Amino acid sequence: MLLGLSANSPYWRGDATGLASTRMPLFRAFPRVGIPPYYEDRQEYAASVPKIGILLAYFHLHPGAATNLDAQTRHELGLMVKASSNEMATRFSRELGLRQIQDVLNAYQFYDPKQGGGIWVGKHYGQGSERIGDPLDDHYHAATVRQLLRYFLRLEQGTLVSPAASRESSRPAAVLRPPPKTSPGNGTGSTRLSSSVTTWPTPKASTPTTACG
Repeated sequence: MLLGLSANSPYWRGDATGLASTRMPLFRAFPRVGIPPYYEDRQEYAASVPKIGILLAYFHLHPGAATNLDAQTRHELGLMVKASSNEMATRFSRELGLRQIQDVLNAYQFYDPKQGGGIWVGKHYGQGSERIGDPLDDHYHAATVRQLLRYFLRLEQGTLVSPAASRESSRPAAVLRPPPKTSPGNGTGSTRLSSSVTTWPTPKASTPTTACG
């Protein structure tokens, strides 16, 4: 009981402070400790983060892909969002179109100038002159914490496009493995699957040694 009372006490070193609690004023005295200050939504240049917008647009514009995605496309989408491949991001953004991608983000309200901006994809991740700056700060790749949290919350809830699309979008890093390749069979007309994934032998447990005196 004494610990509970003293943990948030109006007294400091035996003196009554006149405060209901001394904890908050004391925490404010430490520059690296305490509750962070409140910030309004602030849009920042986000580099590779908005690639998740390309992923959303792909499944939105190809609704059938959620349940019928071929291994090669799954692998390339995985490279884009999990390995941050600029090459794959540019391939998909050119295929879908920058304005179409942003239209999808706007439709899900992941960008709203009245809420401080949000996720913006206005440039391909490769060489090219096409550039569309966002209305607030003229960023071509931007994001806010609020909209990123909304994105991943909806992903977790299964409400991004559809439950199936949400599951595909959050598949584990195994999608980074190259899809199996077919190789010629043994002359019987059959083929076999080969994978380029390297496996390493499991190290043998070492046997402890005892020194003899």
